[in-house]
Amino acid sequence: MSSTNELPSIDLAQLSNVTGGTTTSSTDPSTDMMSVLSEIQASIQDLAQNQGNNGNSQFMQMLPMMMMMMGDRQRNEQAAAAAQAAAWAPPPGNWTRVA
Repeated sequence: MSSTNELPSIDLAQLSNVTGGTTTSSTDPSTDMMSVLSEIQASIQDLAQNQGNNGNSQFMQMLPMMMMMMGDRQRNEQAAAAAQAAAWAPPPGNWTRVA
């Protein structure tokens, strides 16, 4: 075994007999680039559509809980305002509170 990670060399005569396969080069590089960009765009659109559908259903599931929390908050604020108004005492003397 060799201690280096070198690939063995291939005889050029044997290499010339190889047929088939595909090449990565094209006659028009911009055509290849456009096809790749089109595939990426389609993937992004699919993801956005799926995210939009899932996000909408998640919102609809959480809507009742959010409404309950808002109702609780309003009730708490009203109770606090009522308690504050009830706790208010007029200052000593002949003062009249005007709201």
